[in-house]
Amino acid sequence: MARNQSVDRFRRLTKELQQECLQAAHDEMQAQAGRLVGVMKSVCPVGEDEPQPGLLRSSIGFTWGSPPKTRATGAFRPKGKNNLGVNVYAGNDEAFYARWVEFGTAPHSVAAGSDSSRNKGQGSGIMHPGAKPKPFFWPSYRLMKKTIRSSVKRKLTAAIKKRSAE
Repeated sequence: MARNQSVDRFRRLTKELQQECLQAAHDEMQAQAGRLVGVMKSVCPVGEDEPQPGLLRSSIGFTWGSPPKTRATGAFRPKGKNNLGVNVYAGNDEAFYARWVEFGTAPHSVAAGSDSSRNKGQGSGIMHPGAKPKPFFWPSYRLMKKTIRSSVKRKLTAAIKKRSAE
């Protein structure tokens, strides 16, 4: 076999391996994102203080590429130039209170025209006692972060080993 043919064959095999690895990573990231969303939905608080019970839980999801304009988002993405990233999110236009549930709120005035930055209306009118945090998003992410990464790495390693054994 001539030298140029060997080099061309090597480049072709490398390009095929790269595509197989990207596909394996994509498939595994999608599966892991689905698992993470399932965990988040299982621990998401569903309260009677919601406008519609279960609205926050139904707003949890994932997408490829840029995240939607929501209130609380996170992402897991391998480093590199292959814009391969999954964004997991909670909250939407109807469930705008996702961040308030996750992190809680401080006591504040809900009187008409109140503005805490100028101390206007504070102390008079209706006071909201605040809400305790009920974290569901970030604890779930932190719980599964290592599992997600190791699972993607295992799939990539398996794809490489499969191709190199041929």
